[in-house]
Amino acid sequence: MSRETIIASASRSSVGNGFTISKVGPMTRTCLVIGVALLAASCKSIVSEVDVAGHDYRKNHPIIVEEAPAVLDVPVARQTARIDPGLKQAIRLYAEGYKRRHAQVMHILVPSGSGHDAAAVRTARQITKILNQSGVPTSRIHRRPYRSEGGRDAAPIRLAYHRLTARVEQCGNWPDNLAVSPENENWHNYGCASQSNLATLVDNPSDLLYPRGSASGDTARRIRDLDVYRDGSSPATDWKDEDDGFASEVQN
Repeated sequence: MSRETIIASASRSSVGNGFTISKVGPMTRTCLVIGVALLAASCKSIVSEVDVAGHDYRKNHPIIVEEAPAVLDVPVARQTARIDPGLKQAIRLYAEGYKRRHAQVMHILVPSGSGHDAAAVRTARQITKILNQSGVPTSRIHRRPYRSEGGRDAAPIRLAYHRLTARVEQCGNWPDNLAVSPENENWHNYGCASQSNLATLVDNPSDLLYPRGSASGDTARRIRDLDVYRDGSSPATDWKDEDDGFASEVQN
């Protein structure tokens, strides 16, 4: 037989074993090749490129770490003789934040021209003393006056130092219609509240920029555990039966 393409059709016939053999021409061969190519192409999955970065809420609403002042206002009146205990505690906590963030300078801004300059100077001295007792050295405390607005009697003494803060741009922007999204994309405000909460809760914004180093282990505890291991004893805590009990006498 010559080099021709043959196909077998499953139609019933009286020839041989029931199959009819027919010859195929060049045009038919071309059609068969095109058909096979289309069939193979239909089996191949087409993956469309998706802009993943455009759907990432961390990029759409990034947390901004920047330097900003931490301010505490201490109210002062004409008859102020000393700082009350509650305000002293607030100043101590403020000083703890100053030391924890390793700030450089503590500013004390004393009002001037408000009609209670003498009381303000006296209160500023008390504040300086409280800061010294809280561990803030005098060399890092800078005191200077500021002109009060409108001669208010209750112009405060302002404490300020610079620190790193974390924030997110204002949330609540809804520029698009949420009912119409043919691409099924996230809305513009998606993830903004979560990012804002994280920025508010983080104690040290530097943790968002780089990781902290590993802290040293408890040497005494480590030596004790190694001695117990060498002795072949169990390092587990020995719980005593008398430690059991009820939190309440009320029973079901």
